[in-house]
Amino acid sequence: MKKIFIILGILCLSAGLAFSSESDSKDDTGDKAIELYNSGVAHMDKAKDIIAVGDSAFAYNYRATSDAKATKEYEKAIVDFKDALKLKPDMKEAYNNLGYCYRKIGKLELSYKNYMRALKFDPNFA
Repeated sequence: MKKIFIILGILCLSAGLAFSSESDSKDDTGDKAIELYNSGVAHMDKAKDIIAVGDSAFAYNYRATSDAKATKEYEKAIVDFKDALKLKPDMKEAYNNLGYCYRKIGKLELSYKNYMRALKFDPNFA
């Protein structure tokens, strides 16, 4: 009888540990998605800053350079937002920002699709 209680105790402990590690894994995935999303936002903000500098620059040639740098930052942001969505496919903010980035680099069809995906998760999201 004592052996049965010991075995049951071990099984309960094992099950508890298994469920707690699964929960931790989900938390880690969510944390990683948020980290990637924030990285995408940082690239997007950097691109906006580069454009602002280009808009205020006196030298016309600098504008082409700033546009190219901004485009690279938007493309980096797109990669980060896509990676975030792989981990958290219902992150409407990431879809919205993908729409913004695609619009800024002239990919209007992809922009529209991603804006619509954001609205699919929350029709009031604007």
